Amino acid sequence: MIDPQSLMQQLLAVSHANVLLLGGVFFIVMGLMRSASSLRKEQMFCGVGCLIVLAMAAICIFVSQSAPAAAEALFVSDSVTRSGAKLALFGGALLVLLGWEKIKPGHAANHYGCMLMMLSGLIYASSANDLVSLFLGLELVSIPTTVLLSINRSDDLGRESTLKYFALASFASAIFLFGASYLYGVAGTTSLPAIHASLSGNATLFARAAIGLAICGLCFRLTAVPFHFYAPDVFVGSAPHMAASMSLVPKVAGFVAIVRLLGGAQLDSGLGEHVIPLLLLISIVTMTVGNCAALVQKKLRRMLAYSSVAHSGYLLLAIAAIVSTGGSPTIVFDYLMVYAAMTLGLFAVVLAIESANDGSDDVSNLDGLYYRNPWLSIGGTICLISLVGLPLTAGFWAKLQVFLTSLAADRIDLRLATIAMAINATIAAIYYLSLAYRLYQPNAAKSAALSVPLTTGVACVISSLLTVVWFFIP
Repeated sequence: MIDPQSLMQQLLAVSHANVLLLGGVFFIVMGLMRSASSLRKEQMFCGVGCLIVLAMAAICIFVSQSAPAAAEALFVSDSVTRSGAKLALFGGALLVLLGWEKIKPGHAANHYGCMLMMLSGLIYASSANDLVSLFLGLELVSIPTTVLLSINRSDDLGRESTLKYFALASFASAIFLFGASYLYGVAGTTSLPAIHASLSGNATLFARAAIGLAICGLCFRLTAVPFHFYAPDVFVGSAPHMAASMSLVPKVAGFVAIVRLLGGAQLDSGLGEHVIPLLLLISIVTMTVGNCAALVQKKLRRMLAYSSVAHSGYLLLAIAAIVSTGGSPTIVFDYLMVYAAMTLGLFAVVLAIESANDGSDDVSNLDGLYYRNPWLSIGGTICLISLVGLPLTAGFWAKLQVFLTSLAADRIDLRLATIAMAINATIAAIYYLSLAYRLYQPNAAKSAALSVPLTTGVACVISSLLTVVWFFIP
């Protein structure tokens, strides 16, 4: 029998997610009821309304308090919940600005409705205290993402990217559920705290297979090797603002799910023998494949797709290092917040470039951007320098924290992986700085001033400013 008081506590723990979900349902219903004469006002109304819903959810974060959850509770409110919610709302606000001018006429209500549902799924996953609620949160990210891919671009490339994402998401979900069924077999329950207790110190092959399969099922959302190969095609085949969304939301959902699987607000060092070798293997291969592939790309979106793959490798290394000591995953969420700012800021530049070049995303389109739009070029440069991890940008602290945490671990395999990260960071610097160099390379053929939509410019300014401010106020 469900205890009404316990149910109310759980609903309050995810009140911000509930606000987003209800807002998403409202927009979708409104989209069904609109009239043809209202299409002109729909985009403005829905865009402003979406920002208001995000603001209401943000208020719920600041008024809510952490509270211990019962062992059988589906949701919990702790530091991981708040970190996941802040990432969802910050990223969601920037994505609204990036997509403001790009949404197809007549699809604004459905677009913003699905986006709010996707963000609510991210928060549900970050607050999950049970395998059931964790899986539901992840699917609430995947299903609206598939819909968004299909409604924002309906040509052959769009249909191909939607089909690839849907098929591989289904396959990855099946692998995760297979691992989850094994976890249930190990612990006899779907409660995550009970599963952690059962796995800790349990060195059986069955237990290792259970956690390994669950992590492999999440690698799709992280774009980690070997489930990374869909990312470049989906980035190229989707609408430009959806490519920006794909670089952030599924990745954050995957990482909060891994954090929940491995202990939540305090990662369980007892799981180290199960997961550290697997995490390190995936991390090294992922960062190496991502950076080496990005190095040879001639298209901006494909380069950013492989860059996203590489950053997943760095974050997996951070999680392995934290599990080895049983610490808090704070540096993972700090890195993800910085990653959101610098990546979405760079996507704002890509959106402006594509709009001025009939949808072309060739890297040569960056040539001489400074002479066509100095402010956009400076914002892009700041984001690129931060992606490299150089001082005076937040990316420096993000990468340094991962590097020092991994280096301090008392394991030779973690230290070797840290060396691999340093080598990969050097490879990444080559293609990031080459893009920055192009921005200031004179190009007589492209000398006309480049106009940028207001909302895209605002997103770029916010991202670049925060990237600098967070260096001085980490």
